[in-house]
Amino acid sequence: MIRIEELAVGYNKKPVFSRLSFSASSKNSPIILAGRNGSGKSSLLKAIAGFIKPISGKIEFESEKSGIAWLPQHFRVALQIPVLDFVCMGCEKPGKFLSIRPENAMTKSMDALQKLGIEALANKNTEELSGGEWQLVCMAQMLVQDANIWLLDEPTASLDIGHKRKVLNLLWEEAKGGKTIILSTHDLPFLPESGGSFLFVSDKPEFFTNLPEERKALIQKLENL
Repeated sequence: MIRIEELAVGYNKKPVFSRLSFSASSKNSPIILAGRNGSGKSSLLKAIAGFIKPISGKIEFESEKSGIAWLPQHFRVALQIPVLDFVCMGCEKPGKFLSIRPENAMTKSMDALQKLGIEALANKNTEELSGGEWQLVCMAQMLVQDANIWLLDEPTASLDIGHKRKVLNLLWEEAKGGKTIILSTHDLPFLPESGGSFLFVSDKPEFFTNLPEERKALIQKLENL
């Protein structure tokens, strides 16, 4: 459970949104953040993840913050390692001096790659990946992490149509399994047509369910921005 109360987030003390209040849990997950460019969707995710400090308001967690998995919109690593090793890093636990990799890390990581249909990338070097491949590999690493909260900023932006649907369907499955998921996306036509809810991020935030009429009303609202 995440509780947001009277939240204001921005930069140089100038809020991009203010007085935002809502709760997120597996019961209303996934929560899809919608709104115009610059409305604060990415800023909200960064604030929940702890990367930026709110101007005012509260963000409270029912579970420990270490249970958060974060997928930013733009993310690259300088590491030049096989994809399977990179995914395995999501399984690692802190040790006294070095991180500890569980014995089942390789199997668990390969299963995650297969779930996304990218097992052929297992031995490919991370520096050789296209933008879409990299996005899918990062998603595979999220799958192996021990996190109950997932925060994703435009996770399907670089993907082809088939993988957009695969990733979004996977997120809905993870939510049904108990994950609390908050994501931003402009790929509304590819979302599953039931389950989850929408948060319209603006100076007047508004919630919509994923029922056909409310979804249609949200899309019309976005088209009129």
